[in-house]
Amino acid sequence: MAMAVEARLRQEKVKKFEDFVDRRLKPDLVNAIAQRDNLFQQQKTFLDLKKNIENLEKNGVTSMRSMVNLGSEVYMQAEV
Repeated sequence: MAMAVEARLRQEKVKKFEDFVDRRLKPDLVNAIAQRDNLFQQQKTFLDLKKNIENLEKNGVTSMRSMVNLGSEVYMQAEV
């Protein structure tokens, strides 16, 4: 009889912990993963920019012409 009560109490504790994981920890994990992915994307952008700048410096480029997107796919030429 006492073992049945202990088993029921253990099951209740497990259920309570599972509910906590589902309600609190899983949403926090999803949010943390989204923030991490955003950070990785920003890091990639900056590393690409660094690589491009290093290539320009290595090749001695002092000016260049480029197309700049002003928004809504409207472009203009820019000289840098």
